[in-house]
Amino acid sequence: MFAKLIHHHNFAGYGDTIRSGDNMQFLQGYDYEEITPDNANLLYQYSQPVYIEPAQGVGVLYVRKPEQEDVETFVFSRPVCIKPGVWFCAVSLACRFSYHLFYKGSFTAREFDALKYRVVYNQQIVCSNLYTVSYQERSKNFVFKGESHPFWELLYVDVGTILCTVEEKQYELTEGMLVLFAPDVFHALQSESKQVSFVNITFDLQNDENHTLCNQVFTANKAIHSYIQQIVVDFNDNNSYSGDYILNYLNLIILNLLNGDKKKEYNTIHSFFYNSEASLMVKKAEEIVDEEIFNSELSVSYVANQLNISASYLFRCFKQHHHMGTSEYICAKKLEIAKKMIVEGELTLAEIGMKLNFCSQTYFSTQFKKKYNMTPSQYSKSVFRK
Repeated sequence: MFAKLIHHHNFAGYGDTIRSGDNMQFLQGYDYEEITPDNANLLYQYSQPVYIEPAQGVGVLYVRKPEQEDVETFVFSRPVCIKPGVWFCAVSLACRFSYHLFYKGSFTAREFDALKYRVVYNQQIVCSNLYTVSYQERSKNFVFKGESHPFWELLYVDVGTILCTVEEKQYELTEGMLVLFAPDVFHALQSESKQVSFVNITFDLQNDENHTLCNQVFTANKAIHSYIQQIVVDFNDNNSYSGDYILNYLNLIILNLLNGDKKKEYNTIHSFFYNSEASLMVKKAEEIVDEEIFNSELSVSYVANQLNISASYLFRCFKQHHHMGTSEYICAKKLEIAKKMIVEGELTLAEIGMKLNFCSQTYFSTQFKKKYNMTPSQYSKSVFRK
């Protein structure tokens, strides 16, 4: 299907390659024509070696040995010598094209259907007209009574379990599973799990084979999982080309579903909830901690209130990103600052503990030793000894 570049090693069965800068004076005894092919319905075979080189534009060279059934295609962009008995045809590659032909002896022609071996590929899967993207978190006993609409919808379950009704059929979708609702198909959702999180994407899909995807339930492989994750990230970023990125990821998802194993790599998939919209919350929380590190009011609830979210939600975000809770993160940042302040030597250890609002000097010393395997006093002595 795709045309290869001509190299001596992949063209050796059909002839020899010639460097474009080579002097071709040895062809003086050959007949010469400049060919501008109007169609590609004939293959030619010569009784003696034939030399051809592009004259204008870029072409496609079809070649076939006598014993072969199918032709092989090359990008015709350099001179070649074609062996006697090899069938060939040179045509335009979507531009004005002609080539030089140097030949001796007789030739034979036979019918050839170049369209069968078309090398200009037309995209089959086209996701277009992105309508909506959403990451939804719902509590227990969530119910969506249902809808139908004239475009496609992808539903991906990230956390929990969803009971999905498609017309008269019902499916159970667990984490890492997805379904594609075809246009104008009624679908409804409900959940009985403690928490459910899912992604909805609505779009148009142009594809002659899309009936194979209609209302089908799939298990996402690792690639599809990462594409959906990136779609949520790009939607939240909302920059000039976010929509283009999302549509391209949708194309990749559809191709994976058409060409892949429904259950491939399912066990490697984990929730990406905290890597999407929640990642923004973590970043903002980190900025607040950095700016307010000496504020006596700095705490988990203080940061959560600044972001207008719950402390438990913030905890889950930090646990996923930093493998520690919010309070542990704040303490770790304070200890990093304490370490720098000890090196600077401008304040006593007691003053450092008070400035960073540790509840007591003992607690400061205990936490410091837990993190750095030595007390603040021991660290201070080791620093100034150096």
